[in-house]
Amino acid sequence: MKRKIICLLVISLQILVGITQIGFINGDTEILTLASIGELYIGGWSYHIEVAENIAYLADYSGSFNLINVSDPSTPTLISQIELNKPHKFEITGNYAVVSCWEDGLQIVDISNSSSPFIIGNYTTGDLYGYVRIRDNIAYTSGVGGPGLEFIDISTPSTPIKIGGYNFEGFSNNIFISDNVAYFSAYTTQNALGVKIIDISNLNNPQFLGEFTEYDDIYDIFVEDQTMFLACWDDGVIVVDVTDPDNPLKKGDYYDGGYADKLVVKDEWCYLADNTGGFEILDVTDFSNIVEIGSYSGYTITSVFVKDKYYFLTDQSFGLRILLNLSTSNPLSMAMNPLIPLYSLTFYLFTIFLKKKK
Repeated sequence: MKRKIICLLVISLQILVGITQIGFINGDTEILTLASIGELYIGGWSYHIEVAENIAYLADYSGSFNLINVSDPSTPTLISQIELNKPHKFEITGNYAVVSCWEDGLQIVDISNSSSPFIIGNYTTGDLYGYVRIRDNIAYTSGVGGPGLEFIDISTPSTPIKIGGYNFEGFSNNIFISDNVAYFSAYTTQNALGVKIIDISNLNNPQFLGEFTEYDDIYDIFVEDQTMFLACWDDGVIVVDVTDPDNPLKKGDYYDGGYADKLVVKDEWCYLADNTGGFEILDVTDFSNIVEIGSYSGYTITSVFVKDKYYFLTDQSFGLRILLNLSTSNPLSMAMNPLIPLYSLTFYLFTIFLKKKK
């Protein structure tokens, strides 16, 4: 009898250890295990990253736009780079990268041949351009001198043409498009004006819908399911219900140091480039109780791109860092983790063994 009890205790301990090893800690809170699996030194000032297919595109503010082979994330290799003046935010659309390049405006880079990218078109006004969003061959951007937003038709990449805009006193340094609504930060040279919300279903006549002015220093915007997530520098992450654009309502916030720089939200997780605070993953299931479930510190992370369980980060003075999430989205899921059925099988076999010994 004593031997049976000891065997059962040992098996139970094995099961418990197996569960804790795959990340189930603190009740319902999952602590993710993030592993650094690849990196590539670029130098300069790595500002923004996007990944399409097996190529990572990285803007280095000190003067280059880099194409990197990440088909094997553990050994990223530089394919090519093209010199651009102070590249900031960019977006990939088909065979083109539309890059905001400060006083050089928007530069359109043909990336159809990753080994030899080249500039095929540009849009310049002499103003300073640091941000761009693309939807349906329209580039939404803003020069620091203003006034307001500009809508640029890039359907013919060699000859982009301004087709309209939305005028207001000031300029924007980040924009997000969701359906037919544009959300953008608004600034003058003296003041920050929060986030403005406009209807862009008719580009010839965009309409003001509302604004959110509780916070002013907005570094990035992401909107999902009528919820707006703001990276607000030293105010952290702010969550706002924009179901009624005329009356946006704050629903939650999160700050634990660092400087909220860029963010992406997917499947109730917020991926935050926290600048000097590193990289953080937040569970935003409950806006009133946002919880950090994973982090990667010690570096100045300026942007993040999420592809499956891989996280591509720009480390400001280094270049590219690639992380792999080793945890499952549900640590107790048998379908996702082979350890659970293994321990269950062990328990079952020992139970049969003990019965036969009776």
